[in-house]
Amino acid sequence: MSVRQMVSGFARGVRSLSTTGIRAAASNDVVPGDSKARDTGVTGRIPDEDEQSTGIERKELNKMLEGVEDPFGMSMEPKFAARGTRDAPRMIPSHFDSRLVGICDEGSEAIHYFELKSGDAMYVHGEYFQLYTVTDDVHP
Repeated sequence: MSVRQMVSGFARGVRSLSTTGIRAAASNDVVPGDSKARDTGVTGRIPDEDEQSTGIERKELNKMLEGVEDPFGMSMEPKFAARGTRDAPRMIPSHFDSRLVGICDEGSEAIHYFELKSGDAMYVHGEYFQLYTVTDDVHP
């Protein structure tokens, strides 16, 4: 089979599929599994991200539409804050009972990692840290 014959056969198949899709989209007949049966979704065109996304992706897109550039707090930029004290420790969010935290010494590129567990504040490298539990899927 030559390349010309393969391209011709492919073009016929695409033409057949596209005309069938146009006919189905234009008709008022309800096709099993079609969104017209449930009066939801879109028919006759490819849905965009907002219409097709579900779950955590939908939450991410909604946060980004609200103007939050980093909905999951995943940016690698350092987060500067006041040093944690015994009375006002640095509050670290987590979905679990523990979290791995990394801190840099001032004037150094070395990162010191430690496991922060829920409960009382923990004293590490001159400041206090405390874990708190979050239940939402997306951070503000």
